[in-house]
Amino acid sequence: MNFKIIIKKNMKHTISLLLALLIIFILSCTKHNEVTPTSIFTDSTHIKGKVTNVNLDNINLPVRAIMIDSFLILKDLKAKAYNFHIINIHKEKLIKSFGKAGRGPKEIEIPLGFNINSRKGRNINTYARTKKKLFCFNIDSLLQNDQYEPCLVKRFKGNYLTPVLLQNNQFISTGPFEKGRYRISDSSLKSHNFKYNYPNDPDKSNVPRPTKSMVYQGNYALQPHGKYFAFAAGSCGVIEIFESKDETVEKIKNHHFYNPDYHVTSEKEMRAPINAKKNRNGFVDLCATQKYLYALFSGRTFWEYRKKFAYGKDVLVFDWKGNPIMHYKLDKAVRCIGVDKTNSLLYAYAALPEPSILKYSFLVHDKNINI
Repeated sequence: MNFKIIIKKNMKHTISLLLALLIIFILSCTKHNEVTPTSIFTDSTHIKGKVTNVNLDNINLPVRAIMIDSFLILKDLKAKAYNFHIINIHKEKLIKSFGKAGRGPKEIEIPLGFNINSRKGRNINTYARTKKKLFCFNIDSLLQNDQYEPCLVKRFKGNYLTPVLLQNNQFISTGPFEKGRYRISDSSLKSHNFKYNYPNDPDKSNVPRPTKSMVYQGNYALQPHGKYFAFAAGSCGVIEIFESKDETVEKIKNHHFYNPDYHVTSEKEMRAPINAKKNRNGFVDLCATQKYLYALFSGRTFWEYRKKFAYGKDVLVFDWKGNPIMHYKLDKAVRCIGVDKTNSLLYAYAALPEPSILKYSFLVHDKNINI
């Protein structure tokens, strides 16, 4: 009997088995040891908020915030009469509600998207999903005229979910698109370009793009009077920063921390329910100043937090090149954030359990960064 041949065969089997085990181990680590967005920040600090005197009796559930000078503008998810509210943060007073909820000609039943018009910084755009219309509100006109109604920016056709008017006068939107993750359209909506794919997810490589679009929705934030903007997914750890040029949009930074945990029930219906027990919420709100992008990260599961799963305590600050600047750990879980143009004050909505607007002071992150 040739023992050398037997030993060689056994060694081959042993090596093959070890390699297989190593591959399984690596894949297991990749899937379960997800990267937390806070891990890329070397500077981190805890900050404590102060409860303001703003009366929120007429506001139900703020989910987005925009700062324009001394005004904090909130989008109300469960609006009964008006979708948006203006708070004078210096006076700590709710001074106006606007964007009447309803199905009338200038009313908004389902407002999707909530962004400044970066070319006209005192204007706010929002998309009325049921009407497929993008409306614009001018803050000064709102405050001066009780009969003010929004102007129509554009009427859309097709599957636009969250069309946003960019700095270069193009429109970008997510939606159930076959050709790419984003549809970029010219100002006339006659010319379209589909760009970029969804984040790499080996476990979902066979899922069609229209189905993936259901779980990779999120929020945009535009740099005021600038050329940069960001998109961040609410269901997972993905945030992307773009530059809007004369006739195109280019991605300049992609932070891909972890994918959503979901399953596909029907490709025809494009349903992709999130795993309520395991999926960690991602970036639940964004806000922007001339220098920085601020992202509110949740990391919570619906199973554990229920109604508070879309809240978070981590505010991550990036410059407009996508570099991590500062990680702030808030003392309270908040739902939406707005930062003033001096990058020194943050305002946030929280339930304590009484609904309140909190005020935080930034002291350490505003380095002289040239954009």
